[in-house]
Amino acid sequence: MSTESPFYIVDNISNLTIPGKGSYILTLRFAPLTRAKYIENLVLVTNDRRQEVYNVYMSGSGYGARMILSTNGPLEFGKVKPDSSAKRSFWIHNQSAGDPTLSDTLRIFD
Repeated sequence: MSTESPFYIVDNISNLTIPGKGSYILTLRFAPLTRAKYIENLVLVTNDRRQEVYNVYMSGSGYGARMILSTNGPLEFGKVKPDSSAKRSFWIHNQSAGDPTLSDTLRIFD
């Protein structure tokens, strides 16, 4: 049995044996690291005389926000007298994915 990332077999099933009339629930995890669409094939190799190899096709989409900051270096506030203030600004951008279905709203928490 084999699979490729970002799909993972959750269970440790080395040399799995299922008795007659028995069953087993195999759990897979999808954990993408980037915004993209994924299609993979899980191959199950068995001793089934009718069909030794079974293919389980898997698909999923990684989506989310992608933040880009533009500060052009450190935010330099210079010399500021006590009881006064200085302001500086910088740009925050939520870059959309090439496929709009993979983008999401950017939320910033303090």
